[in-house]
Amino acid sequence: MLGLRSKALKTVFWWQALAMAVIVVIAAVSTGMHGAISAALGGGTSMVAGVVAGLLIQRGNRGKTKTAGNILVAAITAEGVRIGLMLALLWLIFANYKQVIPGALIGAFVVTVLIFSMAFFVRENSQQSS
Repeated sequence: MLGLRSKALKTVFWWQALAMAVIVVIAAVSTGMHGAISAALGGGTSMVAGVVAGLLIQRGNRGKTKTAGNILVAAITAEGVRIGLMLALLWLIFANYKQVIPGALIGAFVVTVLIFSMAFFVRENSQQSS
């Protein structure tokens, strides 16, 4: 999916999509179409930034010796790009979407950002007990 090889990132991406779908429905019912669009944009902002960060980490670790330093540099670079991309996308949304519902946008954004942080807890390899 989207070039992501990491089980953790794929799993978190689907959790984010599910959470965003629920928030979009709640926003649509409570605030109408603009609320639903705002929630989708907020959740989408975090998801797009997360996918870009995941792809950067994969690219940063490809073909290099997996030293702690290389892994740390790739992670810090990816996180910096993720945060910068999120800020840029949020700015674009607020600057260009005049009917934005801030509560729906920020709510979906915060929930999906928090879910992304759970990738740390997803195991890459499942071990079967004998």
